[in-house]
Amino acid sequence: SPATPGAWKDAWTPQGICDLNYASTAPTSSPSFDVLDVIEEGCPEVWQSSRSYYGGDLVSFFVSDAPMRRIVYQCRGYPYERYCNQVVFQPGMEYEYISWTVIGACDKPMVPTQSPSVYGGVCDYTKCTTALAACQCDSLDCPNPIGLTVGCTKTIETCESKDVEPYLSTRNYDYGDVVRVGLVRYVCLGFPFGLWCNNPAYQPALVGGIWSDAWRRDGMCPSGPTQSPTPPAPSTPSPSKVPTQAPSTSPSRKPTSAPTPYDPNSSSPTGSPVCTETEILFGSGEVTRTITDNNIGGRDGSNSNKFAMITNVGSYLGQPFNLKLESDLANGDDSNCSPGSAANLASCSISLNSNGAVDFFVNSNSVHPIRFTFIDASGNQITPLPRFSFSVFDVGNSEYFWSDGNFDTFACGGCQDNCCPVGVEEHSLVYDSNANIVTNGQTFGGQQFNANRAVTSIPEVQDPQSLTPFQQSQSVRFVFTNTSDFVIGFGRAGGGIRQQFAGYTNIGVNVC
Repeated sequence: SPATPGAWKDAWTPQGICDLNYASTAPTSSPSFDVLDVIEEGCPEVWQSSRSYYGGDLVSFFVSDAPMRRIVYQCRGYPYERYCNQVVFQPGMEYEYISWTVIGACDKPMVPTQSPSVYGGVCDYTKCTTALAACQCDSLDCPNPIGLTVGCTKTIETCESKDVEPYLSTRNYDYGDVVRVGLVRYVCLGFPFGLWCNNPAYQPALVGGIWSDAWRRDGMCPSGPTQSPTPPAPSTPSPSKVPTQAPSTSPSRKPTSAPTPYDPNSSSPTGSPVCTETEILFGSGEVTRTITDNNIGGRDGSNSNKFAMITNVGSYLGQPFNLKLESDLANGDDSNCSPGSAANLASCSISLNSNGAVDFFVNSNSVHPIRFTFIDASGNQITPLPRFSFSVFDVGNSEYFWSDGNFDTFACGGCQDNCCPVGVEEHSLVYDSNANIVTNGQTFGGQQFNANRAVTSIPEVQDPQSLTPFQQSQSVRFVFTNTSDFVIGFGRAGGGIRQQFAGYTNIGVNVC
């Protein structure tokens, strides 16, 4: 320190003597107070070495006292927030930018929030939990794809309405719980991420930070009057403009880059796609659709056509086209496919489901890489389609599927280009962005989507365009552009037996 004798001369150089009667009229140094946005709620407290700061916390830096002028700083998110408590990184120091971000200025004290401040609007959410229950194997509402006579189970979903309460670090939160910061809602993520919801270091905030590892934004509560337990003035109460101090409820100037989550309360897309794309349809309608050959992998030795064809699945430029399915293994042969009919659950057989989807039956402890190709009436591959959707759902138990990655983007549960549960659901598929599958001595590289181990049964899909949040969480919708063929591999361990696919569905976010 220059104030003590000794080695200070190794670090400091005298620059003259200050005039105690001098009053500076020079403008403030960068950042300039005059060009910053004024924080209307007032000045937060100044930085203190005794405080613990987390991402999103606000402090102010003293510029002048008369008039009151301060710069408002916000602690950056992970991994920089660890420096917010250190003296050398505090606002006003040379390295402040490492841990703090200037977000505005203030010129008046922050008015303390009346205690308690009661939200006068209505903000609630539906929390659903699932549990396995025994069911009669021959009952219509009891899933039984492999014909068991005893030991059948089904998934029971129980839902209840709850109020969205302000986040409190003293409360215990569980997967699917919804809280609010101001009017912004946050939902606790499913396992294992939700384990951090009870850690105050992960408390949700209006700016990006490590909180997004445990929570995700879930829309907004409707505006409503703020009420106080003290008698109000004889006038209509108005919404409070006073935020809590940490974290601030001021909107962030830089939105988070996290993927936009699906809002289960919003209207799900139904019917025709809401974006311009070619529809791929497998259900009944004005056009008759049939399956011919049904010999994927050459499982029927008497048929030289080693493929299955689904007719009239769509049209492009006024011309109808079919969908051809064949094994992507050498010579189109798959030794894991078995002879027989789809009614007998023969491996690699397909059938048109009455719900408008296609059933594909998978051999135990196997994976079947299937090439899908759109074919015209002459048997030739059609011109690449500009855009279309292809969905895979009903993936539970030990099932999984693999993609060659020839897609433009995908929605998995409630997220785009990643997998997460929809709304308050706890479980979703597990996404592996770099996965190899090995079958019949051949290796394929791509991306894989695995069933969640906690999901052992999925309620029967009634309509692929009206999947429930739980069903969407175990499903994927791919969006393809400028192509007319792609490869999907259907696989499973010992559990499950059937996977389903369709064209456009209401799975997840609208990735169009």
